[in-house]
This record gives sequence, C-alpha cells and structure tokens, in this order.
Amino acid sequence: MQAFVQHVGKNNLRHIDDTVTKRRRISEILQHMPKSAPERGFFEMAEGLSKSFPDGTFNCWALPSRAKARWQEMNIGDVVLFVPSLNDGVQYLGIVRSICPVESHEASKILWPHLDDSSRLYPYLFFFDTEVGYHDWSRFLKELGYAPNYNPRGYFFKLKDDRFEHWGGVESYLNILRSEGRFKLIQSTSFVRELQIQYNHVSSPEPARITSEVTRIIRDSSIVKRLKLLHQYQCQICGYSIELPNGDCYAEAHHIKPLGGEHKGPDVEQNIIILCPNHHAECDLGAIELDLKKIRHHTDHLIDASYINYHNQNIYVRPQDK
Repeated sequence: MQAFVQHVGKNNLRHIDDTVTKRRRISEILQHMPKSAPERGFFEMAEGLSKSFPDGTFNCWALPSRAKARWQEMNIGDVVLFVPSLNDGVQYLGIVRSICPVESHEASKILWPHLDDSSRLYPYLFFFDTEVGYHDWSRFLKELGYAPNYNPRGYFFKLKDDRFEHWGGVESYLNILRSEGRFKLIQSTSFVRELQIQYNHVSSPEPARITSEVTRIIRDSSIVKRLKLLHQYQCQICGYSIELPNGDCYAEAHHIKPLGGEHKGPDVEQNIIILCPNHHAECDLGAIELDLKKIRHHTDHLIDASYINYHNQNIYVRPQDK
C-alpha cells in the first residue's frame, strides 16, 4: 500500500462537495457523456467501474495534467488522504478501488461542472468510497517527520515509505489514523435526508398556508463542519456523541452569544461550542451556566471568555431570578 495526500486549498473546496462527500452514479455520467468520449467504455463495461461499485455509485477525485506522474504511480489499494485546508487537517480518506486507464475530459466536465476555467480539466480519474473523520494537520506532520511549517500548496503528493517505518508501515499507520480520527464510511444517503423524505411523505391533511417574508442570517457552515470534526462530534460539556443508525455521528453547534436579535453575536469559531442536543437546549433556554474551565477544549479551537461571560450574564437564568 502506498499513501498519497491531496491538499485541496480554499479555491477548490467546492469540488470536495461534488465527488468526495457526494456519491455519484455511473448512470448519471453515461447519460450526459458523448458517445465518442474515450472514457465511455470504462464507465459502460461490466469489467470497468461497475465491477468495483456494483451498486452503481461511487466517490472519486481526479488530477490535473501536471500531476500525471503521480497518477501513474497510483495502484488499486493505495490510500489517499484529503486535506481541505491546513486548518481542517485530514478530514477524508479513500482506498483506491478503481482507476480510469484513459484521460477523462468529458467525465471531468460532468463531475465538476463549476470549474472556473473549463480548459483546465482534471482528466486523471480514480475512484473510492469516502471515509470521514478528523486528524490534526500539525500532529500529522510531526508523526511523519515533516517540518511544522510544511505547506503542500494545493498539490497532490506521494508520502515516501520510510516516513511510516516508525509506525510499522502504511497500513499500520492507517489503522491508527482511522481509530483515533474516528473515520467512518460516508453513506450514500444521509440520515437527515431520510428523515426529510419520511416527513414529506407523512399522510396528513394539507395545512393552510400564508405567504410571509423573513430575514435569515447566513451562517458559515464550513466553520461548524470543521469544529464538529475537530471535536469528533463530542459534546464539549459532557463528552457524549450520538451515533446514528447509519453509523454517522451527530452533534450540534451553539453560538454562545446568539446571532441576530438583540444579541447580534458573531459567526466565528471563538463564539461556537459543540454540544449534544440536551446541553444545546439548556444553553438556548438559559438553564445552564457555562464554566470555561470545565469545557472540553482543543488546541485548535479557543473559545473567547467574553462570550462565556455574555451567556452567563444575559442568557443564563439564575435560580433566584426564576
């Protein structure tokens, strides 16, 4: 087994959503692919992609022309570690299950339709099942003997085998990474989406409707996503993590100084705490006082004491005030 790292970088983060966190369908690609596309045979053949993904769905990534040499080094069974940004650390990984043997320009257009420059495609495709978790970037560099300020600058690169000697090889290190980072397979259909479908199909009389206009605060979901992964979906007050039926973990993000209204708290990570639903409700209702010394901290997520003080003075309802 060989190990590769893909540093995605902020300019390409949306491509992660297209094929790493989202399952794509072989039928979808064939539907939009020209008959003359050289890669069409790989998507159509029983011995091609469908052999590795019998259910017809897959995750994938692709490399630009300048990274052809790295793509040629890749073999089925190798592991690719995805680092969305250096602040995010290793968030996703995939074991390569299939590699398209020809350049895939047409498939690239279909898989990543929002490329800023359509002439700069990613023709070298490989396929896997995404696992999601979290491993700190600084710790990763230290474990594999890199300088603490090492920056891959958006490149796809191979990790030399000798960096894993201390760990007993790539596979042994991967086992540790999976265990400590709580990496789990991303399901083809999210639990939340299943709940939405069930809710939308409940048999009930059509309710009366009114038209209203609302103002909604736009939140930065990338911050919340990073913090949940950083804390491994564990409540920062009690340490509890909910495991859903599909194997995913669940936690909620709470703005300590609430957004909007009279509070007008900021949408920054210093004002966010990751909680279980019970403690989230208690914070919302002012039923709990927050103690910064007792909150579970992470070195990459520092809560500002001023927001804790704001909660205790303006949100928390003391027993004598009830």
